Amino acid sequence: MTRRRLPIAMAVALGCLAATGAWACGVAAEPEPRTVDQGDIRFGLSETSTSTTTTTTTTVPVTVATTAPPASTVPVELAKIYLVKNGRLIGVDRPVQPGADLSGIIRDVQDGPTSSERAAGLRTAVSADAVTVLGIAQQGGTATVDVAPSFLELLPFPTEQQLAAGQLVMTLTDRGPGIGRVRFTVGGNAVAVPRGDGSAPQQPDLSVSRDDYLGLVEQPI
Repeated sequence: MTRRRLPIAMAVALGCLAATGAWACGVAAEPEPRTVDQGDIRFGLSETSTSTTTTTTTTVPVTVATTAPPASTVPVELAKIYLVKNGRLIGVDRPVQPGADLSGIIRDVQDGPTSSERAAGLRTAVSADAVTVLGIAQQGGTATVDVAPSFLELLPFPTEQQLAAGQLVMTLTDRGPGIGRVRFTVGGNAVAVPRGDGSAPQQPDLSVSRDDYLGLVEQPI
């Protein structure tokens, strides 16, 4: 009995289908690696994949901090005021603006010592609580200090009166310019204040001078 032959075209088609099925389902793993000819490798498997990375650089502006120039400072000068320590007059310096008026200088005297000066034993005999200075005027070489009526009443001890007057007289004559004498008034009327040795003023206008209190000033060593 003669076998029936398949048409050639059908045989070729079946062969291709079998080959395709084998490739899709995978090939069984071989026990050992083997060398495959370049021509037997399927299309695309032997190509090397190359990826390209694009780097984006972002420029961030940098702000450089600069130091601002120092603000202009107000010029100052030193004025000497007189405070009290152990019954003596002590000259200390205070910074003031150039051209500062006499009233401002006397306020420094009434404000008294700084904390460090107080710790060193300094004080003031003419604090604002004890003595009210109503005004200061200058005519020629004489400064007139107008005080409240309580000026002498609140300073009952002669030594305190001497120190209080000495603080004001030494401060004003040291400051100047051109002040050589000081007189004290109450309500426009001149009043006598004790000089450094306790004596009364000798001038008709009851003014006193710097020399009258130099004996109370503690001389620097």
